Amino acid sequence: MNNKKHMIATLSLPTVVLLVGAVFTVLVPAFFSLANIMTILAAATVSAIAGLGCTCVCAAGEMDFSVGAAYTMGGISMALLLGKGGMNSYLLALVVTLLLCICYGLINAFLHVRVGLPSFVATYAMYALTYGLMKNITDSTPIYNHSKWPECFTFIGQTYLFGWLPFQIILLFVISILVYVFISKMRSGKYMFMVGANATAAKYVGINVNRMKVIAFVLSSTLAGFAGVVYTSMINGASAFTGEPMLMTALTVLMLGSVMKSGVYNVPGTILAAILLAMISNGMTMMNSPDWVDDVIQGSVLLLAICSMSLVRIFEAKRIEREAMVVQEQLAEDN
Repeated sequence: MNNKKHMIATLSLPTVVLLVGAVFTVLVPAFFSLANIMTILAAATVSAIAGLGCTCVCAAGEMDFSVGAAYTMGGISMALLLGKGGMNSYLLALVVTLLLCICYGLINAFLHVRVGLPSFVATYAMYALTYGLMKNITDSTPIYNHSKWPECFTFIGQTYLFGWLPFQIILLFVISILVYVFISKMRSGKYMFMVGANATAAKYVGINVNRMKVIAFVLSSTLAGFAGVVYTSMINGASAFTGEPMLMTALTVLMLGSVMKSGVYNVPGTILAAILLAMISNGMTMMNSPDWVDDVIQGSVLLLAICSMSLVRIFEAKRIEREAMVVQEQLAEDN
């Protein structure tokens, strides 16, 4: 019976993705064209990469409300380093940007692990602080197509391999494999889930709980910042306001993806959830729907995902409780 429930949970999200795709194909035949499919996958890349960062930090039992701020910081850092900063090397600017994102994650971890602030309080405070600084640095003015930017500025976000395959999809594939191997195959990744499940028990078996949380926060901010770099390359510009909706998007793909594995955060579910949101947004755009429809749908999907995950965990807890009672009754009979 448990195997059947597990199979239903595993197939639920892929089934929804196929059904949504089928509905939009009937309503808008051009939706299923190769060019549009590639557009959807490219659009899903940004939210998927940021969602993978959230997967790591939530696996450790914490929340990172500064995802959107790190995302914004990544894009603006690249834009300014290659513009006003006078850097001529795109690679060097990328390395400096990622180092800034790593430091950002370390600050979040310090506030939570050392200062003792709850993770959602620490990261939300960093979110507000960072947004204020980014708006001040840019004078709340978008930066587009700067004359000092090198031609390779748009390579990550606007290059098509073989004339049809967006380069950012390759990036997503590589990052997904790396994150999957880390959280599923490596000892540190497994420890991270153990910390998220029960930090006290993990500490007693010799796991460095604080170290796992630091790694989780650094991965979250770094991946969010890199997602911002990709988006900046896609639109050939940067703005202090681009990351404001990213937190809700990242949490939506994270929560929705967890339904695929009975409430456990996982890489395949996060990727499929990001694709689903991109499909809905793309389909609504092709149908000329109002802008507010996307927000309503995304909010509804997030609410549904959270409710589904909560129900799954409640049922799982009741199952474990029933099995424990059965064991106790058997022990009582044996005695």
